[in-house]
Amino acid sequence: ARDRHLAWRRVKDVLGRLEEHGYPAELSGRRQRYETFVAAKYANLMTAPAGDRCRLKARLLDLGAIPAFVSLAESESVSMQELAASVLANLTGQEWGRRREAVASCLAAGGQPVLYAHLSSSCAAVWSEAARALLPLMAATPSATSHRVASSGDAASMLASTSGGGGGGVGNGNGGGGGHSSGS
Repeated sequence: ARDRHLAWRRVKDVLGRLEEHGYPAELSGRRQRYETFVAAKYANLMTAPAGDRCRLKARLLDLGAIPAFVSLAESESVSMQELAASVLANLTGQEWGRRREAVASCLAAGGQPVLYAHLSSSCAAVWSEAARALLPLMAATPSATSHRVASSGDAASMLASTSGGGGGGVGNGNGGGGGHSSGS
């Protein structure tokens, strides 16, 4: 219980710091990058599909998790891109009515273009997590997202190939996807 509490405090601190600085994609300083990576790892574990974590996910959303992880998904670090996309996928994959619509509209405001750009990533883990984040949003708002996917032909074919049974790890529930391991 103590470890979970400390992890939660670390995530809250990092989200607060990111908000203070306008959600930067790149962080200066080794310690800041490390703390943000560890907090993203904790957030990924806390939002994993296992168990009932709706209340925790709702608190993360209230702390500004969507804009924070969208900006971190734009980082140059592939490991950070994967973690950020995984947290976004975990947050969007939840069946929770009104809150899901709020997440979809928040991501539509700035996150979907970032996730669509990751569909052409050379790292399989990054594009599989981006696809995992986008698939529930397409189901929630088919008219808004289908046009965007269809207009970026490469992304449409990439999304279609990942949603089939061809491996790739999309929606496997473990937040990892495949490709490479970002161990701590």
